[in-house]
Amino acid sequence: MTSSPVNTDLNIEFISSKNGSQTVKINGIFLHSAYNPQRESESFVNNLCFPIKPDFIFITEPGISYTLPLIKQKYPFCKIITLRYNKAFESFNSDTYFSIPVYSAQNENELSNILLSNFTEIQIMSSVFISWQPSEKNFQEQSSITWKAIQNTVTKARTLLITRGFFEKRWLINTCNFLKYGTNFVKINDSYNNDKSLDCSTRTKKPVVIAGSGPSLKNAVEVLQKFRANYFLIGVSSAINALHHYNLTPDLYLSSDGGWYAGKHLSSLSKNKDIPLALPAEAFCQKNLLTAKDTPILPLIYSDGLSRKLTSFSGINFFEAERNGTVTGTAFKFAQSILKDKTIPVFFCGLDLACQKGFQHTSPNNIEKEKYFFQNRLNPLSKMTVPGEFGSESLKIYEDWFKNTKTVNKTYRIITKAKNSLGNIKDITPDEFENLIKNMNYSAAEITDLFILQNNCISKNESSKKIFDFINNNSMSDEWIENLFPIDYVALKHAKTSEEACAIKNKIDEKNNKFLQKLFRILQ
Repeated sequence: MTSSPVNTDLNIEFISSKNGSQTVKINGIFLHSAYNPQRESESFVNNLCFPIKPDFIFITEPGISYTLPLIKQKYPFCKIITLRYNKAFESFNSDTYFSIPVYSAQNENELSNILLSNFTEIQIMSSVFISWQPSEKNFQEQSSITWKAIQNTVTKARTLLITRGFFEKRWLINTCNFLKYGTNFVKINDSYNNDKSLDCSTRTKKPVVIAGSGPSLKNAVEVLQKFRANYFLIGVSSAINALHHYNLTPDLYLSSDGGWYAGKHLSSLSKNKDIPLALPAEAFCQKNLLTAKDTPILPLIYSDGLSRKLTSFSGINFFEAERNGTVTGTAFKFAQSILKDKTIPVFFCGLDLACQKGFQHTSPNNIEKEKYFFQNRLNPLSKMTVPGEFGSESLKIYEDWFKNTKTVNKTYRIITKAKNSLGNIKDITPDEFENLIKNMNYSAAEITDLFILQNNCISKNESSKKIFDFINNNSMSDEWIENLFPIDYVALKHAKTSEEACAIKNKIDEKNNKFLQKLFRILQ
């Protein structure tokens, strides 16, 4: 990992060129022409030729920005993003849609996260990245960081796009099932209204422990059992079976996985009645749990996506949540929102985020347990365990998110012999956790009616009719196609000929019609 340099020795001089225009030298080296910077920029822009029709043009440190109005003139429908290497040039952003201060990023991973937090994966994949070459010579270290970050960002965006292409349709189907079958809904008992300063006496005063399913969970079990009364325990879906095995009953379950495998983890919930399950409408959940009168559902909602629009017709009170690649990330943001104040800490256990030898999760794990029964000489156990030892691009994305996420409360990870560092999340041993938790004087703190039953104000029939109308009116819109068929949507934007665009459009229409038939069958 490369650290961002601090250029305290730069000598930046703004001077007049031979034609009277402003130019600039950095440590004696010209960033723009000493004779005619406008003509230099015209030549640069005239030579631009892109393989796609971009929505965004990213340019690395264009200095005085003579190029920007010319790019804007040549590509009037594109938004220009500057990647600034030095604060001295921020005043030249008049023709810029958005400016990213590279000089404030500590490393390429942080800069990559800045890019992904400000631009969607579709926007990244519909962009071109160009370089004002003199800047690469004047700011070599910043240039190295920036282009590594761009490479990382494009790789992550491609991975996220493939994930969305697979899951978006599944998420919308899950949402329809959620709205059709869900009955026993609860809500936070403080009329949560995004006012974080509100004095909510019913929010938990206890520290929150989030239990993931990594192998390190096992090492924390003993101390978690010993001080179970001292904290609020959130068990994420993949850790449910292990927590039950060790007689650790959560105060709340949380699942966000939209895939069928989530059902394997949630099948254990029938053993523990009356404990709320926090669940986005997009997540997979068996119908028997959605309709069960003894399984309270705390509905979560994300800030984006078609599912949010569908749920707006339901009359259900949804709790705002943050979309995340991992269920543990969603649980972390949820934990911060239910804490009474910032002085109360959050603890993780089972958050390894590193490849392991053997099983990648703490046992028992429902999915790995099921696969275990199908092992034989022709299909040995090593065939299942060995691939996980080499890690994955997704695991790296999750690790980077936790490493770079901002922590409002003091946040710790209970782990021994950690294979990585998670930035602001401090690693502590089980013994250190014991010393912290027993001295916090939270053992007497109670959670009184944190969750209360909510009543829908709209009937199921009325809700279904509104959802039908929304789908009929929007199923051919750009937003619909972009969300449900993102890969085809990007391909359509990149089509070079009308014939290619027509073929892609016909492919999208065929897929969309089949999907709509499935949706309407669910909603009937």
